[in-house]
Amino acid sequence: MLHGLGLLAAIAEGDIRAEARRQRAAPGPVKGIVNVGGDGGASGAHTLGRFGWKAGVATLREQIGEAFAYDMGLSNPVVALPAGDCTASQRACLEAPHGGHAGQGGLEVGPDILSMVEHFVGHIAAPSSASVSAGTIAEGGKIFDATGCAQCHSSRHKASILPGGPPGPVQAYSDLLLHDMGAGLGDGRPEGRAGGQHWRTAPLWGQALRRRGGRPVWYLHDGRAKSLVEAILWHGGEAQTARDAFATLSRDGREALLRFLEAL
Repeated sequence: MLHGLGLLAAIAEGDIRAEARRQRAAPGPVKGIVNVGGDGGASGAHTLGRFGWKAGVATLREQIGEAFAYDMGLSNPVVALPAGDCTASQRACLEAPHGGHAGQGGLEVGPDILSMVEHFVGHIAAPSSASVSAGTIAEGGKIFDATGCAQCHSSRHKASILPGGPPGPVQAYSDLLLHDMGAGLGDGRPEGRAGGQHWRTAPLWGQALRRRGGRPVWYLHDGRAKSLVEAILWHGGEAQTARDAFATLSRDGREALLRFLEAL
């Protein structure tokens, strides 16, 4: 989902690191850590990661550049590979013609185009909530907090995409930190400081938008969960206590929590 990415990019790095320190000092199993990523190719430097399943991407520009290259096979200033992530054994892919040209430094997506796409994506508004009663939000929100879901899926951060604008709450329901989610969700693939069982807390905003039109919705990094209930029950590791609290809710309590999530 592209909505609200500019706000996630605008959250101060110090605020994200402060949340990691707060969790380390607090009792309980939730101990989020930060990951690091590149700076979008500008200098080869690394800074705090906030995008991608494992928060291995530092900037919105880098995220867009990697999507151009690895999802669409378009070379750009971030990833200048015309064949994207084709391997050495995929000769046909490597030898296929591409659209790079001299006017763009041999790239298919030049720096000007990349910058325009970055500006556009960075200013797509955050997703709006569904039109439900305040009572529904309040009831489900209390259960969301009581079960411990809000320890990771928090909305403590503030930001503004307007230069010099006053920061406001970022209702993404994510601390943007890495958490060990247990062996059941492990993929065995480390990325930066993330181990095989670490995942960035997925932002929950946009559930109402995703569900519009009656199209199927899949959850978790590999789409294994076909419902919010399945996604919650796959939680383990640091989230095991919250998962167990959800499993023991009454029917009314569970439905209230799900209505809250579906309205985000």
